[in-house]
Amino acid sequence: MEKNIQQEKDKVKPVFYDPKGRRNIAFISFLCISIVSVSVVFYFFFQSIFSTPEIPNMNTAVQQDNKLVPINQKLSDQQLKKEEFKPITETKDNKNLVNLPKDSKQRKEVYGFYVNWDENSTASLKENIDSLTTLVPEWYHLKADLTIRSEIKPEIVKLAEKNEVKIMPLLTN
Repeated sequence: MEKNIQQEKDKVKPVFYDPKGRRNIAFISFLCISIVSVSVVFYFFFQSIFSTPEIPNMNTAVQQDNKLVPINQKLSDQQLKKEEFKPITETKDNKNLVNLPKDSKQRKEVYGFYVNWDENSTASLKENIDSLTTLVPEWYHLKADLTIRSEIKPEIVKLAEKNEVKIMPLLTN
């Protein structure tokens, strides 16, 4: 009999029964703080979007003319021909340029990069090997234990030697 009364009492009480209402107070206070925080964030967000910033007026020393002035003068045929043959860049005054004679026997340095893992790289190398002076293959890899793993392809070495192309391997990690 006592067991039945105890079971009936247990059925009446909910699992998370809180007679003093502490959970309810904590939940409501958390909810209020969250609503106020979100409201403040939204207020500043929309305030920054809809307000115009106050930028101080900076007086520049040079006043620029903002008006567009159309060119009323038409160019003559002689002036147009003169402009047509004018070079785009003037190289006479540029002292940084190196003037090499056109009949110079010195060959330009042309580098080509090659990777083992891409078949297109091999095909491109075979197509363009005659225009290269130096081949930069990705053959050496630095492992985690600071040793070097080598992936040299002998057929690429033979191709480079056959076409007198220098090989400068690249070390990657």
